[in-house]
Amino acid sequence: MKTFGLALLFLFFALPAHAQRTGSNGVTPTGGGGGGLGGSLEGGVSGGSTGRISVTQFSVVSAHGDPDFVMSSFMPYKQAVEVGRAALVQSSQSLGDVARAYREEKARKQEMGGGPQS
Repeated sequence: MKTFGLALLFLFFALPAHAQRTGSNGVTPTGGGGGGLGGSLEGGVSGGSTGRISVTQFSVVSAHGDPDFVMSSFMPYKQAVEVGRAALVQSSQSLGDVARAYREEKARKQEMGGGPQS
């Protein structure tokens, strides 16, 4: 009775390991076919298989952006504030100066005939 119990226990733990093959398609190294119901030496009844998955194809693509791009970097907060303040000092044009320059450029383009008439 003890041997029968051990054999039953072994068979119980062997079933879940075999169930992991469900859906595999093809022949195992021992000669049996993998499948949904069976998969032993004599083959099995094939269950639903997913079919062959094609090999992924990669291609090289070139990308470009602004040539003046400068990659950003991380820096401590205090250093970043100092860099920001220095940038503000460099571009000290007021909004009125920027608007005036824009209007002058627009008028110059219209005189040359290359800009919109609005």
